[in-house]
Amino acid sequence: PNGCSSSDMVTVIDNTAIPDLAVNTPTDITCLALTSTISGTSSIGVNTSWVRILGTGNIASNTAPITTVDGPGTFRVTITSLANGCSNTADVVVNQNIAPPGLNVTSPASNILTCNVLNVQVEATTTVAGSSYNWTTAIAGANISDASVANPFFDLPGIYNVLATHPVSGCTQ
Repeated sequence: PNGCSSSDMVTVIDNTAIPDLAVNTPTDITCLALTSTISGTSSIGVNTSWVRILGTGNIASNTAPITTVDGPGTFRVTITSLANGCSNTADVVVNQNIAPPGLNVTSPASNILTCNVLNVQVEATTTVAGSSYNWTTAIAGANISDASVANPFFDLPGIYNVLATHPVSGCTQ
């Protein structure tokens, strides 16, 4: 009405940058390693949230960037930028290797100790190369030629036990 006008300028800033997310390659759950560390980290300030998508593993801390799980599964990490609320998501897969060594024990056809046969050799085999062996017995005075080999000699009648250990999973049989 009076012919005067006024104007101003407003600048709208775009801050929709997705936060960077780095995840690790976790170790397998084995008979020796009952947990695995998973991580989802960023170079900027973020809130972190973990959920299990598949599997049986439980997450030690659902909000820590680095946490542990106690079983196999697929775990999803979501990070949310503290600066702009934008998120990034990735999945981390934890595998399980609890394979036994596949133990088989055979004794020779003539496994009888006599006055002429003072030792009998027994043989253990596994389906996994590199498995280790540990022979034991509760027989008083019995000698096992080498308790750590697959095919030791025994010098007394009775029951002998062998424990085989898988070289990777650490599982025994």
